[in-house]
Amino acid sequence: MHGIRQILGLSENAPFPSEEVEAIKMGTTVGTNALLERKGERTVLVITRGFGDALRIGYQNRPDIFAQKIELPDQLYERVIEVSGRYGVDGEELVPLDLKSAKKELEEAFKQFQCPFFCLPGCCSLCFQDTCEK
Repeated sequence: MHGIRQILGLSENAPFPSEEVEAIKMGTTVGTNALLERKGERTVLVITRGFGDALRIGYQNRPDIFAQKIELPDQLYERVIEVSGRYGVDGEELVPLDLKSAKKELEEAFKQFQCPFFCLPGCCSLCFQDTCEK
């Protein structure tokens, strides 16, 4: 809810405009299976700046280490949005969260997808240290 309030520009005490939000969903095994089976919504990955290719790079483990032609699986997402903002392991803000830029990129993705909704999994480094970044 906090993240939605930030995106909508609402203060913590403002009434939540439920008429503007059709659904709020959390990722579960069902959601993960939908992604893996490519049955879910079109997906945009929102991730900390600098980590946009982390899922593509992966762990570099492969069944045939000497294979000359490496065939990578398709990505689960169509687009990556890298968001500036970083916290240290002690919870100290190292780089301020750039909500203005994130909002602009999300609006561009919305136009690109030309649909009223799509899936936005988020992945922020050390986000467990500070709930505001989420």
